Formats: sequence, C-alpha cells, structure tokens
Amino acid sequence: MRGRRTEWFSTVEDLRARNKDVGLDLKRGKPLAWRSTQLKQRAFVEYKGVIPPDQIPVKKNELEREANMLISEGAKVLASVFPYEEAAILCGGSLPSYISKDSTPRIVKLGDNPGGPCGGTHVADISIINSLKVANIRVKKGLTKVSYSISP
Repeated sequence: MRGRRTEWFSTVEDLRARNKDVGLDLKRGKPLAWRSTQLKQRAFVEYKGVIPPDQIPVKKNELEREANMLISEGAKVLASVFPYEEAAILCGGSLPSYISKDSTPRIVKLGDNPGGPCGGTHVADISIINSLKVANIRVKKGLTKVSYSISP
C-alpha cells in the first residue's frame, strides 16, 4: 500500500461494532480516530482517549488478535463519495464537525461495519493485508497512539 496521510480512520469503530471493548474512553457509534498515517515504517492511528498504563500490554494483544481475525475473515472495502446525509448514516449517524453539511464526503466501509470519512488509499478486500502487528501503544496528553505494521 502506498503511504497516504488521512484525517479520519475507523478501525477501532470496526472492532467495537463486533462488541469488542478495546478500552478507549469513547462513545460507541461515533468515529473514533482523528488522525492516522499508513506510511511504511510509520503507520499509526491516534485516538482521543486513554488506555490505563497497566492495560496497554493486554489491549495491544487484543487489538492485534482482533485485527488479524478480521483480516483472515476478509471483507470488501467500499470507498465512495456520498451526499452528506447518506454519508452520516453510513458512519453510524453522524460525521465529524469539520465536514461541511453541504459537502459530499468520501466514505470508506469495511464489510458491514460502520464507515468513516477518509481520503486515503485502500485495498479492495482486507484479506489482501495478510497480517497486522501492533508495534506500540503510547498514551500522552489524553491521546492514544497505536503504531502498527502490516505484511501484505
């Protein structure tokens, strides 16, 4: 995958949609991550919220296990432009405030999971990824940064 920087990412929302608690202090049904990059060697997703320090090793293993289970199951990736109202529905009922109500945002959905606005490059099916390794989880100033690598 080529590296692209995006401003919204819904990976943890995908996990929560499967009723998995990843331990972030965030509301279900809302897009969770506010910044990410998938540049080779520096891939990360940064979330508003914290994981207690004693839970980081456990959450790291849970995220990696759940992500690899989703990858092994595979799911088609939909990336398309939608009218604002339809985009909001696809994203669990709302969009981030920085997206104008008169816009037609590009939404990315993984299978039947809620989508999220994203302008990055995506695979056609998540099974193409093969595996994901969570390299590190860092919590600082109310943000949780999950760094990872993939093996395509």
